[in-house]
Amino acid sequence: MKKTLSFFAVLMLLGAFAPRVWGQTQYYDFSATAPNGQTLYYKIRNSGSYVEVTYPCIAPDYSTYYYGYPKPTGNLVIPSTVTYNGITYTVKKIFSMAFCQCTGLTQVIIPGTITDIHNQAFNGCSGLTSVTIGNNVTSIGDYAFENCSGLTSVTIPISVTSIGKRVFHNCSGLTSLVWNADSCIVDGEIDLLFEGCTNLTSITIGNNVRTIGGGAFRGCTGLTMVNYMGTAEQWNSIDMRNNNPNLRSCDNDPVKYSHNLYLNGVLLTDLVFPDTTTVISRNFMYDTALNSVTIPNSVTQIGELVFQECSGLTSVTLGSGVSSIGGAAFYNCTGLTEIHSLSPVAPQLETGTSSYSRHGVFEGVPSSIPIYIPCGSSNSYYSRWSYFSNFIEEEGFTFTATSADEQQGTVQILTMPTCTSPQAVVYASANSGYHFDHWSDNSTVNPYSLTVTEDLNLVAYFATDGGGTDGIDDIDAAGIRIYIEASRIVVEGTTDEVNVYDMTGRNIRNDNLPAGVYMVKVGTLPARKVVVMR
Repeated sequence: MKKTLSFFAVLMLLGAFAPRVWGQTQYYDFSATAPNGQTLYYKIRNSGSYVEVTYPCIAPDYSTYYYGYPKPTGNLVIPSTVTYNGITYTVKKIFSMAFCQCTGLTQVIIPGTITDIHNQAFNGCSGLTSVTIGNNVTSIGDYAFENCSGLTSVTIPISVTSIGKRVFHNCSGLTSLVWNADSCIVDGEIDLLFEGCTNLTSITIGNNVRTIGGGAFRGCTGLTMVNYMGTAEQWNSIDMRNNNPNLRSCDNDPVKYSHNLYLNGVLLTDLVFPDTTTVISRNFMYDTALNSVTIPNSVTQIGELVFQECSGLTSVTLGSGVSSIGGAAFYNCTGLTEIHSLSPVAPQLETGTSSYSRHGVFEGVPSSIPIYIPCGSSNSYYSRWSYFSNFIEEEGFTFTATSADEQQGTVQILTMPTCTSPQAVVYASANSGYHFDHWSDNSTVNPYSLTVTEDLNLVAYFATDGGGTDGIDDIDAAGIRIYIEASRIVVEGTTDEVNVYDMTGRNIRNDNLPAGVYMVKVGTLPARKVVVMR
């Protein structure tokens, strides 16, 4: 018997294969296949000048944005252009909720044409493990990646100038963050950007960042390292208040936070400010890793509380231009063992203007530690720095004596130059298998007494016992290498005339040399001593 389908049955059959479901509201103008085979939906904007990626429809009860449509899954590459009806459009934006609750997405690559990622664009994509944000994105909206619990690392490009609240809220799998965005201002009390990212352990902040608000990392209880890629001066506006107990306050917040500063991936223990710095107001309080601080001569003022309770700090050098130090600047720096102040007039120790800086500048620092000051400045320091009792006048230059190779020998300074006596005495002690050869000023005297009138680093050179050279077997500053080979002095790295002299001053033939001491003259360079051993 011939069977027919009723008109109603045909409609029902068609409905089973149609992507749309009755009652839904379509929200796209056209669809196209992405490079990895997923179907994406686009809305034409601004009279056809560009398109944005969007969701296909809204369910009748607004419970989902893929009602009756398959959600993208797997690794998704969003194209930079898409063609529809013979017209090629640039893909510039990702619309609000475009991929909301697409739990099957595992990886997303956002192209360089995208400028805006709108609110909740990837909210709830719990399977998302990797996202690459194009380097032209300027805006990331509220909750854009909220609840993406599979996400492990994020890089925010330098192009981003606006970032919304709770963008990565509850991304519990996130362990590392690289933040290169320029001038992203986050309201610490409202925009809890990484709240709930309990496994986030490290943050790398690019050297273009100027401001991050106080609550951005609140609740990130695993955070232990902040690696700032800029200079210490640029660190001023990175505010880590109200985040977690492992992070230090960056302003005058009295609550104790413990956070050690990393610059360019290295834990900062020795802080040397650039010589363009004039005022230090940035707070390093409670930075327990700091061991030494050097303030350049360009600095005139050190602000309140700056190094308060840096308990690991042992040495401070204050440049000659420092004229005032704010209240409690070095309060409770209990580990300080010495202070060098290069100003001939003692810097004024200011009284704090806030209740948190009411303590004395050096209160809590051992009062008996040596304070090294310029010659003739004792009266000024005894008057202004009466807290201390051990002032030592020293010349306004530095003198050091070091070994060129401590595996070959060491150097001792037996007498340091002083204000009353500029004479220094040094001694070079060779290790087994080596002997002292010469000082960097070509003197061969050891122990060596010399007059020091300016900055000087004296270097001792050693030579190998049992054959070889005078210890200048390496290439010297002029690019010349001198060594012994087959009882002959070999000079490499020059086309100048080479002359060899014995210790009587005779110019001798450089061949089959017996053991002894010889002087080698290369062109107009100073003569160098060579020891031939048997």
